[in-house]
Amino acid sequence: MKFKKHFILLILLKVLFSQAEYQILSIPHNVIQLSSNKVFNNSQIDLYNKEYSFNLMHYPADIMLYNFYTDNYSISFLDYGLFKNQIQDIVYESFSAYEVMANYYYNRQVRNSNINFSFGIFQSNIDSYSSFGLSNSIGISSTYRKNIILTINIENFGYIFKSYTAYNQKLPLKYRISLNVPIRKLVLGYDISYLKFDQEFQHTI
Repeated sequence: MKFKKHFILLILLKVLFSQAEYQILSIPHNVIQLSSNKVFNNSQIDLYNKEYSFNLMHYPADIMLYNFYTDNYSISFLDYGLFKNQIQDIVYESFSAYEVMANYYYNRQVRNSNINFSFGIFQSNIDSYSSFGLSNSIGISSTYRKNIILTINIENFGYIFKSYTAYNQKLPLKYRISLNVPIRKLVLGYDISYLKFDQEFQHTI
């Protein structure tokens, strides 16, 4: 029991003081987002125009993400797996960790622009510890000269109703500007993001 408490405390400290907080809010949920560092949002790809879709992502350390989408609604489940206090074949203690999120997507066309809004509710569990809250994103994507797309997003703003501990945890708020220019059958894109929590910029081409 003592080992289990120390191990859970170590995970919570990592969650509180590193970039590990609420990975389900920032981790890619499909292959296109994975390959583009989430530069392409739902308004820029045809993936979410289908009646339904299912995505299964296998990350390192046997972390699994399951995502199901239908009719502007989606639910995602991030499974960190089972953690064990084990010596050889003898398991003394074990516990699980996971995150789940449900989203509603809204899209409105205004002249040459798309206004996108995502409303989400999430819950994160580490053994008997839990946290849940709201996370929303809003963006506007405008088309110029019929094919040049400029997108401005504010991602992961919301409110945490319950934290793991009394520590005032923050959501991974992000500001993003991206430019996509089709060149024949290719799309050349540049993306700059500002991560509020880390106070740093990320550039993606």
